[in-house]
Amino acid sequence: MFSLADALAGIALPALVTGLLLLLARLAGGGAWTAALALGAGDLAAHIALRGWRGWMPKESLDWIAASAAAGLVVGMSGLTRRGPPALRVLLRAALAFAAAWFVAGRVLARRVELSTVLGEVALVAAAAAAGWSLLESRHDDGGAGAGGPAGATRPAWLPTLMLTTAAGSAALAVGLSGSIVLGQLTGALAAALGGALVATRLRLAPPLLPGAAPVLALTLLGLLLAATVHASLPPLSAALLALAAVVPPPAAVAGGSASAAGLRSELQRLLVVAALGGAAIGVAFQASPPLVG
Repeated sequence: MFSLADALAGIALPALVTGLLLLLARLAGGGAWTAALALGAGDLAAHIALRGWRGWMPKESLDWIAASAAAGLVVGMSGLTRRGPPALRVLLRAALAFAAAWFVAGRVLARRVELSTVLGEVALVAAAAAAGWSLLESRHDDGGAGAGGPAGATRPAWLPTLMLTTAAGSAALAVGLSGSIVLGQLTGALAAALGGALVATRLRLAPPLLPGAAPVLALTLLGLLLAATVHASLPPLSAALLALAAVVPPPAAVAGGSASAAGLRSELQRLLVVAALGGAAIGVAFQASPPLVG
């Protein structure tokens, strides 16, 4: 039964922690690293509140989801995947995604299937996750033209965060239908942390969320979707749709005197695509959903 304590721990706490840290970052004039700190801290606070302190060393697959979020926090704050040669950055993203996928799901699958098969599957998942991570980290959600956009083409700075919150909220509903209440709560915590960022950004009290928070989002969502697929009953198709919803590309650049209005329409169309992908994923998960278990 979902209680008030669950709501406070899994929804209110991550939203407040993320929002307050982003506000402090804005007041202190922090850079992209502050977004990773805010989103990562908000999500990890919910993990501890929902599951208790699990120790420094992960003991089971769900613990590795929190470890993935912590790794994303460290990588995002240090900017490791935002500096250096592009090929090295891609390799680092792929390596981290592979490690997260292996510890969350690969080790369990290796007990059921031949090791070489599992390694190949984990490598493919890691490559896809690294590609999505690269897309997220290459964006500049500053409310301006953005990468490749024309000068004068503006958009509300909170719209990209709204899209991520929509994608994560859809993931929470789909994962909640997969048969694991705990995984549903943990995915909801990520959505709530993004919701806190959305409110802060909408009120213009926070710096841009991306690309600083991309490592946290990419590694945490990867762990959650893999755990729900392997350890619960989330269909792979649903997981794929949810992953796509989180990385829907920005609209093509617009030009001319009405660039701002055209850009806003394009962003709203993109939001509809995100919602449609999330809705489809929820529908697929509902069709395959078993009775809920703890």
